[in-house]
Amino acid sequence: MQEKKIQVRGGMFSTDVLEAGSGSPLLYLHGWAGLPWDPFLEALSQKHHVIAPRIPGYGDSTGDEHIIEFEDLIVFLLDFL
Repeated sequence: MQEKKIQVRGGMFSTDVLEAGSGSPLLYLHGWAGLPWDPFLEALSQKHHVIAPRIPGYGDSTGDEHIIEFEDLIVFLLDFL
């Protein structure tokens, strides 16, 4: 597993991204508990290239002040993609 930082929307968001594996890409979106790299993600990475961004406000990801409504989160994720 490798962790990197991605700038989204011209630097408005700085997003931690965990990646591992090879194969077809699989976007993993975490819940309210955050994003630890756990055995479940490790198992997914055996057959897929797992791409797991930390939502703004989790870990070192920034820009959560721009996420006011759920729709803002959706737009962020579309920009991330």
